[in-house]
Amino acid sequence: MSASAAAASEPVLGDRTSGPKAGPAWLSWTVAVVFGLFFAYDVFEAIGNLVGILTLSSQLGPMNALAWIILPATILLPLAAFAIAYWTGRGKRIREQAVRYFVALCVVAALWQSVLALFGPYSFFDIPAA
Repeated sequence: MSASAAAASEPVLGDRTSGPKAGPAWLSWTVAVVFGLFFAYDVFEAIGNLVGILTLSSQLGPMNALAWIILPATILLPLAAFAIAYWTGRGKRIREQAVRYFVALCVVAALWQSVLALFGPYSFFDIPAA
């Protein structure tokens, strides 16, 4: 066997055809569903926050433009993060898929905490100065 034939048979770094294959499809779907429940809770929480702030706005006055940008974005962010994690994890090993979902979940949580820390619950309203 020549040196060039031996080099051609070795896997190339980044080659998707070499190395361990993805696990069974049912396991991949199970991981997606389990993490999908956490993302669904984030969406449900964001909808609850929107409804709560709309209810509060009847007492404090109209919401400003910032609220109409931030609050729908907090509903769409978990959906987009899950979709990106699912799309980039296709064909990967189960552990890699789970890590992608977990990182996406952490990003969603960190961004929501940043929104709360930066704006606070009352910064969404135009409250006149006394």
